[in-house]
Order: sequence, then C-alpha cells, then structure tokens
Amino acid sequence: MLDPFPHLSRVCPINALPDLLYSAACEVRRLEDDVPAECLLMDAIAACVVPVQRLYDVVGLDYRHMPTTIFMLTLAPSGRGKGTSYREFFKPLIEHNRQAGLVARKIRASKRSVEKAGSLVDGPEFQEPDGRMLTMISYRALLECLDGRARSVCVNDEDGGSFLESDLFVRMGGSLTKLHSGFDLDHVVKGVDLAAIDGRCSLGVRLQGEVFYPEMKRTNNKSFHQGIWGRAIVACHDPKRFGACDINMPPSWPGGGLNKFHHRLQDLMDEADKKQATGELIRDKIVLGDEARAFMAELKFRLKGWRETCYDEQIEPAVNRAWENTLRIAAVFQVVCGEGTEISLELVQRAWAIVQWSLTQHQMIFVEAARRESTSSRKEGAFSKPWPTRIKIPKPPKLPRPIQDARWVLECFATVRGTLGHALLADVIRLAGLRGPRLETALAWLKVNQVVEIVGKRESTLMRIPSVE
Repeated sequence: MLDPFPHLSRVCPINALPDLLYSAACEVRRLEDDVPAECLLMDAIAACVVPVQRLYDVVGLDYRHMPTTIFMLTLAPSGRGKGTSYREFFKPLIEHNRQAGLVARKIRASKRSVEKAGSLVDGPEFQEPDGRMLTMISYRALLECLDGRARSVCVNDEDGGSFLESDLFVRMGGSLTKLHSGFDLDHVVKGVDLAAIDGRCSLGVRLQGEVFYPEMKRTNNKSFHQGIWGRAIVACHDPKRFGACDINMPPSWPGGGLNKFHHRLQDLMDEADKKQATGELIRDKIVLGDEARAFMAELKFRLKGWRETCYDEQIEPAVNRAWENTLRIAAVFQVVCGEGTEISLELVQRAWAIVQWSLTQHQMIFVEAARRESTSSRKEGAFSKPWPTRIKIPKPPKLPRPIQDARWVLECFATVRGTLGHALLADVIRLAGLRGPRLETALAWLKVNQVVEIVGKRESTLMRIPSVE
C-alpha cells in the first residue's frame, strides 16, 4: 500500500485535507488570496485539535492509548494573511474562549469573597471552565488551567514571538512534552498545590522566520532536540529563502464550507462542555479500522528503514515521531469529518500525506535555513529534495513483518484447505500459531489486498479464495 520510498515534494498538500476542511480552506482563501496554503492547512488542523483533545484519545496498534494533542509550528512572513487564516478558522473557538474567560472572572471573584469570609473554597461551583485557549502563558498559569482531572488547554497565538521568551518554553519545555505524551504534572510550592491529572495541552505557534531562526541558532536547536519541535507538525512559507510555492487550490468555490466547519467545531465544544458539567472524566477512544490498521503497521516498518536511508539524521527526532503524528491527525480527522469511532484507510492516508510533507519542512527550517546558502544550492532551485549531505547507500528493503505474517497465514490456509477453495478460519489460526495484534494485522492485510475473503460467524467462519463461491 506504500511506495518503496517516501515522497519528498515540498508542495503543500492542501488537498490532503478531508472535504469539510478543504472546503473551509478554499473559502478562507477567497477572503484574502495572499493567504499561504501552508497557513490554511495548519490552521484547519489546529482548530480541530482544540475540541477533539477534550473528548477523545486514540488507540495504537498495541492497544495503548495516547492523547489526540498535536503541536504545530508555522513560519510565514508578516502581512501575508496568516492573521486572517487564524481568525476565520478559530472564530467559534475564540468566541467560546471569551465566554469562558468571563465565567472564569466571576468564579475567581466568588472565590475571593468566600476566602475573605474564612470559608473553604471547594466544590464544582468553583471549577473554572475547561478548554481555554491562551496566548500569554507561564508554567504556573498552565497548571492553574489544568488543575484537576481530565482538563484541557490550548496555547494558540497568531504571532507567537512572545511564546519563545516565556518561562514555559525557555525553562519548562519538558512540561509540554510530558503533556503531549499524556503524563501528569504538578506544581507544589509554599501555599500552592496544583496537579494536572490526565491533562491535555495542544500548541499552535505562528511567527516570522526572522524571529524564529535567530532563536534556534542562539540555542543550537535545543528546543528541537529536547522534543518540542521534534514532536510538532511544521510548515514553512519563506519565499526569500526557498522560493515561492505553487498553491493547488481552485480559483473559485461555491461557499458554505466555512459555516459548516464552524458549526461542527461548536457542536464538539458543546459536547465537551456537557461532559465536564456532568462530571464525566474519561475520554472516549478512537480506534483503527482493519484497513487503516494494516496501513499503519506497514508504515511503522517502512519508517524504520527510511530513517536510515532517506532522511537527514539531523531531523531524526521528527522522523521518530512521524508515525505517532500520523495516527493523531487521522484520529482528529475521524472525529471532525468521519462517522463512528473507527479510523478509515482514507483518513490515515490523508494524514500520512501531511506528515511526510511536514518532514520536508523540518529539513528546511532546522537544517537548510541554518546552513549558509551556497551558489550550488541556489542553482538547484527552490524545491530540491532534502537528501542528507552524506548520502547513504540504500540497503535492499526487508519484507515488513506484517507481510511475512500474512504470507505465513496464507501458507497455513493452503495447507488446511487442500484441494478445496475454503477452510475453517479456526483451523488456519491454530496452525499459524499467531495471536493478538500480529494475527489481526496479518488478516487485515490479506483482506485489504483481496487475497482471501472471510465469511460467516463464530465457529463456522470460513477463509476462502475470493474467486470461489
């Protein structure tokens, strides 16, 4: 299902967005035709993450679950429309945040009155609204927002230069990476005891390259190697350094997509608010469908080889997180644009198209922008493939283990069925000796590639050759 080598095109895959998000992006670009496709793509995903991380976790191949939180970084020049993109995509979330801020002020005033009276400040009536969207934030402020169980916050800034100077980024960056992985945080000092249990914090930073590059050079890309930007989906619109990028979007669009997108975000935020009001503290789970599971198993194997042969070792932290980010984005797409809680093959393919493009953006931002431009690199053009300086000779690709397992199951099927066109699935499984995720992935691979069919129920379930009735 995957090509032998990754695609290294730097053209923004805006059409990889699901229809609802793509329609909204086209409508935003009609409002201001200078908006870079990179900003539209990133803002569409970042806006979806805000409600989804409040409601859902995603389950991986090994049945462990992880947050649907996503970190995002967009570099674009000032005056190119990134503010328009942010405001249009986040419109219902900005309004929700305003209302939540007003409620939070009233609750704080009530707390102060109760404390002055010498009474204990406790109870659900003193719980501030969840799902806040903040711009200026410190570690203490982050813990105050997340204090409690299963709360969420989003750090999203239209112009994120101040974030690079905050103590949360400079001194406490590890707290963000812990939240990204789903770990708890605490802040215990004299008179203060805060604990974020099962908290979530997504990150969306937009700023100019002229602000970002000097900071990375000064710190020798410390925040990338520590994990903040290594975990992030990144985008770079920098015509001066890398040339202009073609925007593959239709010149006209019927409209209506942006309103539908806003209504969908509002519905999800309302659903999350209701869960919080009723005290539901367990997030629902999004799982992979059979076809998506087979795709993700193969992708996991391929990435291990591509890390050694196709990508610059300087962006290895991002390559190591590519599989996980694909799963998270696919889960977000499923919640916002799909039906049910099983991720489809189409959505993991769309997510992977975005993540593999993001790896080329990591190459541009953290490797090529830091390099002094040479005459030869300028002659190669704006979108030369980001191969490492020292090219490694590719080894012959090993057969992915899921395919090995699938072939073994197929051999067992041939043994059991003999001259017949079918066999009991239980007999095939017994002979194969596979269990759990390996068995499920092998069967999914065989079904997706139409090698076999599985029909019937329970003890009478049959495996058969598709052409045999």
